[in-house]
Amino acid sequence: MATLQVPACVPSPAEDAEQLKKAFEGWGTNEGLIISILAHRNADQRRQIQQTYTETYGEDLLKALDKELSSNFERALLLWTLHPSERDAVLANEATKRFTSSNWVLMEIACSRSSHELHLVKQAYHAKFKKSLEEDVAFHTSGDFRKLLVPLVSAFRYEGDEVNVTVAKREAKLLHEKIKDKRYNDEELIRIISTRSKAQLNATFNQYNNEFGNAITKDLKADKDDEFLKLLRATAKLLTYPEKYFEKLLRLCINKLGTDEGALTRVVTTRAEKAPHVQNKCAELKSRVAVSKDFLTSRVRVFHVAHHQIRWGTNEALIISILAHRNADQRRLIQQTYAETYGEDLLKSLDKELSSDFERAVMLWTLHPSERDAVLANEATKRFTSSNWVLMEIACSRSSYELLQVKQAYHAKFKKSLEENVAFHASGDFRKLLVPLVSAFRYEGDEVNVTVAKREAKILHEKIKDKHYNDEELIRIFTTRSKAQLNATFNQYNNEFGNAITKDLKADQDDEFLKLLRATAKLLTFPEKYFEKLLRLCINKLGTDEGALTRVITTRAEVDLHRIKEEYQRRNSVPLDRAIEKDTSGDYEKFLLALLGHGDC
Repeated sequence: MATLQVPACVPSPAEDAEQLKKAFEGWGTNEGLIISILAHRNADQRRQIQQTYTETYGEDLLKALDKELSSNFERALLLWTLHPSERDAVLANEATKRFTSSNWVLMEIACSRSSHELHLVKQAYHAKFKKSLEEDVAFHTSGDFRKLLVPLVSAFRYEGDEVNVTVAKREAKLLHEKIKDKRYNDEELIRIISTRSKAQLNATFNQYNNEFGNAITKDLKADKDDEFLKLLRATAKLLTYPEKYFEKLLRLCINKLGTDEGALTRVVTTRAEKAPHVQNKCAELKSRVAVSKDFLTSRVRVFHVAHHQIRWGTNEALIISILAHRNADQRRLIQQTYAETYGEDLLKSLDKELSSDFERAVMLWTLHPSERDAVLANEATKRFTSSNWVLMEIACSRSSYELLQVKQAYHAKFKKSLEENVAFHASGDFRKLLVPLVSAFRYEGDEVNVTVAKREAKILHEKIKDKHYNDEELIRIFTTRSKAQLNATFNQYNNEFGNAITKDLKADQDDEFLKLLRATAKLLTFPEKYFEKLLRLCINKLGTDEGALTRVITTRAEVDLHRIKEEYQRRNSVPLDRAIEKDTSGDYEKFLLALLGHGDC
């Protein structure tokens, strides 16, 4: 419950800014006036005051506070004045710079914020520090601490109340076995703690208590001198009983010999106000094509006629002429209007009327891109094999924001997180690579650190030369660095050691994990080359791989299919549409060619 008290009648931001300016003037700073304003304004009000102060007086309010105040009061007021996501970004950055085994700030931020709040922290971290939170945590930690903290800060947990009791019983038993054997860093234990929803963890910990007679936090007290074990125990408590965690933290920092002002300030400033509910809405596309209601309704009616000519056969050409020529927003509006007008789900109608590869292609295409990726990812987890690269494709070829939308769609459709399903269904080296890939929220700016690129090119060369392909340093670089930074690193690798990294990753062509690692490197830096090769293989092999062909065309048609077509032509001296014409037929062929921009479809 929030303790912040905001007056019923709040002055305007201009009035508050004026009073703060007066507090800074004269022979001494009026601390009482500053407290009376800032300590009684919520996050949005404080942000408005900052903006108004800058516009009115031409200086940053935070810099003004920094000049006028000092010591613990200054620290508390500066942290409080920041927006919660910016504050957490600052605290997290400080924690990475002075990381010690007993520094739990990163865990606190990861485990006590909602998935949406943690995402806002990552966005603020990008904006302020020009890199991702995950890459800084991975770079500054090591060993068991890295093994736990990176997935914690990377998590985008499902937040619903659904619980699977069977899973809770099975994983309670699994946790008990690992803890009894003192295997606190076991990857299964880490997987459960870092990916399961808080509701699921509560159910699992309750099962643990019921089945084995002790709270899991009590069994995690076996070695009181083990710093990693302390962190693990604190993580379990904070994920399930945050008020107990913070009460104990306050008790310790107040009652110890000399108050721990740092911890006291952090807890009070971060917990004083319950973060307002921020509805996560997709940003409107700047170039969104306006579709009039009358036109849309008329198109839906035409579509409905096409779909209900069962007596004479479905009009596939009409379906293609509509859906293959509408962008994602238009298709979503068509789905909504179809349901409102005819009382049935368009996707279910398509499923009833179409069949085979044509049905699969139309169904995937009609879905919104984030929903489509969620479906593809879920299918990939259910039939996971070492050569199934769909998860890697989604993780590496989408922007950070697009990948976030996929995770949100996954929550909505499957009532769990993408990360927990990937972690559950994958194992060994594949889990070690795929979970951080799908968890990533990479920085997307163009900034590059050449010194880091040179150092990490050398690290990669050493690991690859020694065939340590699953080394945690190699995995850290691949899964946390921005694409711009990886490009610079791979260029340094080529310049320094005379080979492209993808060539050196061909040492053992029968090693499935090595193939996935090589494909990851290519897709992160040259996506059009990756998809060209995938299309070439799925068209030219003995029998077309319609699954891969459909996936590439439907997922890239609104992104970069034009560049992929150019690369295909350059590499094969044959236009992609001609290759598809040769290897496919019927409505499936017509639909794919329409998505390729073929003039006759």
